[in-house]
Amino acid sequence: LTGWETPRAASPMTCRWFGPTGVTSRTQPTPHASTDASGSYRLVGFPGGVYSLRIVPPAALSSPSEQPGLAYGTTFYRNDTAATGRETFRIGTAEARTIDIQLHRIPVAQIRGRLVGPAGQRMGQRSITLEPTNPTSHGPLGTVTANRSDGSFEISAVPPGSYRIVATVFFGEERLVAQQPIEVQGNMDGVDVPLQPLPSTREVRGRIRVDGKSAAPFSDASVQLTGLERSWAMLAPAPIHDNFTFTLPAVPATRCTVGGAGFPPGYYVKSVLYGRKEVPSTGLQATSDAPLTIVVSATGAARLEGKVHDATGGPAPFSTVTLFPMDRFAESAQTGDTDENGNFVFPAVRPGRYRVMA
Repeated sequence: LTGWETPRAASPMTCRWFGPTGVTSRTQPTPHASTDASGSYRLVGFPGGVYSLRIVPPAALSSPSEQPGLAYGTTFYRNDTAATGRETFRIGTAEARTIDIQLHRIPVAQIRGRLVGPAGQRMGQRSITLEPTNPTSHGPLGTVTANRSDGSFEISAVPPGSYRIVATVFFGEERLVAQQPIEVQGNMDGVDVPLQPLPSTREVRGRIRVDGKSAAPFSDASVQLTGLERSWAMLAPAPIHDNFTFTLPAVPATRCTVGGAGFPPGYYVKSVLYGRKEVPSTGLQATSDAPLTIVVSATGAARLEGKVHDATGGPAPFSTVTLFPMDRFAESAQTGDTDENGNFVFPAVRPGRYRVMA
């Protein structure tokens, strides 16, 4: 698949797929490519099927330089800046197609605020970013136009939506972090982002235990922890080795959920043990050197199918669907996408109570 994006810019843009049809796990890599200096792109090596396309402009185009309050936003096939308006196309195996994309300016806002740390201390090395609460539903993340040593900051070119401000600041050898939820509908001033000490961490080692005889490899699988408190969000996934062991090098001593990715088809997380005790629904807290055991199974799995409708009652294609466990141990939520007809399926889940959000 090749094409052009206009206006052309020296900075590369990112092109990403939605599809093929069916739920696409967020833990699997999404085919993507960057444009060259002329704005052209090329995507190869994907299976035939039904897809959509998303274009993410660089900061050079997502800042409102030409017209105040307007900037180029994320654009979906065909030329729509709203995720709900994206359309799909079919491409066959070994087929070549050309799709051109026209970018459009959208309303954007500016956020001004400050990082709140120890009184009277000058902030050292620091970083601040704006992350969407739902990465598939929003456009650019804004451009940090000011990040001063007194803690004040400015973030420009922010489309309306739900975000969190993520910051890391060093005070000598001490490291402080912050994750501040924020709802953006227009320009915002005086946003305070409180910093907190980074929790102490420890190495956690564990093993995958297969309930029954395993007939499938776990070489592409991984384990991931997701924080339940503001001090951290998600750790990098830990790969599962050939002997079914894994190591999480720096786990904060705060509550988190446990999840896996890339398991063979039909396998699901049956239970999670820390030491010899099942992790409670309040979350895992790594407070000792006890091993973490994740029990997976390919028998007794439940299957959940459904359809997402929009406000008019029609299908909502390529919508985000999240499955939240409501009982037993602190299992991480599962996330996927609907197909072009709004249908979704979770083929292997642990039997129990869940909440479905779309």
